[in-house]
Amino acid sequence: MIMMDISYFRDDLGSVAGQLASLAADYSICTFEGDLGAGKTTLIAALCSSWGVKDTVSSPTYALVNQYEASNLPKGNAIYHLDLYRLKSVAEGIDAGLEEHLFSGVICLVEWPSRGWKLIPARRLEVNLTVVGPEERRLRVISREK
Repeated sequence: MIMMDISYFRDDLGSVAGQLASLAADYSICTFEGDLGAGKTTLIAALCSSWGVKDTVSSPTYALVNQYEASNLPKGNAIYHLDLYRLKSVAEGIDAGLEEHLFSGVICLVEWPSRGWKLIPARRLEVNLTVVGPEERRLRVISREK
């Protein structure tokens, strides 16, 4: 089910992140798909900020997972930020312990989920970003229940 479908500009990022935070409150898994430079990490940083994360949010491309402490989450106080861009196989993800994070019940924000769909729980919020212009993005959010 489509929960959100909007275009926004960089100046709107805080407001958009707040709306997304409200939608994500019922999900442990939020996936972020889009081309390189679409703004996945930028949106995740704004989302984390809305949840009270004080740390610098950066894409964990080489580490695969970053953990942040948050002060304003609907449940718990931790967030896992995963980046599957360099994942070569599902087996590599299993060996890296990604399932432990993804099935922990802790909020997981996953960039490049298409590289590891078999690892990701079926119940999730899917966020798709498309570049419309230099400062404009289209955000489409879909709820997956199974």
